[in-house]
Amino acid sequence: MAMLKIKDGVELRPFHDCFVAVSQMEGLCDNLVISLNSTSAFLWERLAEGCTEQELVQQLLQTYDIDAQKAEKDVRSFLKALAGAGVLDEV
Repeated sequence: MAMLKIKDGVELRPFHDCFVAVSQMEGLCDNLVISLNSTSAFLWERLAEGCTEQELVQQLLQTYDIDAQKAEKDVRSFLKALAGAGVLDEV
């Protein structure tokens, strides 16, 4: 399974009652901003360190009251959104 990581130059910042991911990367999208809820921010922080999709699912299951099928679906959806925004790398 591929190791995934948030690209360098994209930072997670708290903003009011949520979090935003802000790109400082030249050539990505100028002033890219992604709004994240607390669960997405939790996943983001793990991706900043580098992990697999399955490790993210396991982290959700250990931390939140959620069943495995929903955790897998939520992680896949989150990773797809990050890949679409161009902020996710396979390492």
